[in-house]
Amino acid sequence: MEQNGNGSIEFDVAYHYGEYRSFVQSAIDRKLPELAAQTGKSVNGPMHRCTMALLAVVLPVVFLYKVLRVGRCRFRIDANEIRRISKNGEAVVPWNQIRAVYDCKSGLLLMKENGGLPIPDRVLSTGQRRQLRAFVDLHGLAAR
Repeated sequence: MEQNGNGSIEFDVAYHYGEYRSFVQSAIDRKLPELAAQTGKSVNGPMHRCTMALLAVVLPVVFLYKVLRVGRCRFRIDANEIRRISKNGEAVVPWNQIRAVYDCKSGLLLMKENGGLPIPDRVLSTGQRRQLRAFVDLHGLAAR
């Protein structure tokens, strides 16, 4: 874990199932009311129960697949972009492709149009956490 003189932060992360589940749950908790409003269905009705049951069965398999496919990730984040290097290669996400930032129990979840980048608090120093939140604020993406 390091913070460079140029204002970027770098860290490695190997995700744990519990924190991954927490990030997914946080995303669902935020998106489900939106989907319920669009469909006119209750958030706490059958749609929610079905989603939670499906999640309990499918999520461990999805997590295992992602761990095997992606593995340990190295992040480099600066004021312009988020870079993630994994077994799949390098992914570069400019901040303007981040649609929302969720402040989750396990850390920050940077939401893209088609997925998210979970950043666990446990891998960041206090200074890195402060710098990451400064990048979020710089781009008008107040964590919610």
